[in-house]
Amino acid sequence: MSFNLPVRVVRATWIPLFIIGCGLFILHRADSEFSGFVPPQLHKPHYIMLGMFAQCVVWISLAAGWQSLVQRTGGENYLRLKSAFWHLALFSVGKYLPGKVWGFLARGSSMAREGINTGASLGASILEQIIVFHSGYIVLAATSIALLPIYPWLILMIVAILSLFTVQNIYAIALKALYFGLSKLLKLVRFDSMQHKTRKPELKVLWLYVLVWLGHGAIFLCLFLATSESGIHLSVQLIALFFLANTVGMLAGFVAFFAPAGFGVREAGAALVLSSSMSINEAILLAALMRVWSISSDVFLLLLALGVRNSRMRGV
Repeated sequence: MSFNLPVRVVRATWIPLFIIGCGLFILHRADSEFSGFVPPQLHKPHYIMLGMFAQCVVWISLAAGWQSLVQRTGGENYLRLKSAFWHLALFSVGKYLPGKVWGFLARGSSMAREGINTGASLGASILEQIIVFHSGYIVLAATSIALLPIYPWLILMIVAILSLFTVQNIYAIALKALYFGLSKLLKLVRFDSMQHKTRKPELKVLWLYVLVWLGHGAIFLCLFLATSESGIHLSVQLIALFFLANTVGMLAGFVAFFAPAGFGVREAGAALVLSSSMSINEAILLAALMRVWSISSDVFLLLLALGVRNSRMRGV
């Protein structure tokens, strides 16, 4: 009994403490990174509305993708879309904590409370990271036409197209490698029994994550259009450049394990790409503005998910 009491206390307070910790770290990072940040003047607010619509598309695609992945990795209990949004909110704010694992832990803890086994949680998380990287490469390859000559771009596109036909094999190899590595690191979890339960995701799940990348790129473009003083001619080259800049920045932040939420790395990558067609100062300002949008949207999603969750618990 004396041992069970602390365990129950930790389980009861872990998620609230996690949310409070995320809030404090977000405030600290925002204060240190943007203390002298002066947002550009808003000239075309209707583009902000378009950006909000794109953000909703991103959230829905991420939640639907996660829901599908959990079902395909052995989750016996059906994961409702509302629960997937809650998991998304926890994971989104968790990335701001140092270490990049806290979002995974919070999401896994919430799933365990909902009766979803650890194997489904871990398997879905592994598959999610593989698909995020794969879908990001597809968008990067398609939009790199904005900077690359035709022949290097064709090579990237051919690789991207071929990867669609071999997606099952790619994921199978990646899963086996990751399961093998994890089984050596974590002896307490039976990864061998998890691996045969994990079904490879359908191609439609990959397209949901491609839509996520495109949604983020659309938000980046909308922020540029909303803050531009003069009339901007929307060419395919310009659209591709902003989608490419956002993808390069987010992929750089994705692999920068030392940087919580890719702070600094993501902005540097995006600004570097944009500097090919504008001043570096303007590119940095836009990259910083995109970061402000990302933080605001993550916090808003958490507050929205908390409101929905609390009203559901009260039976409202």
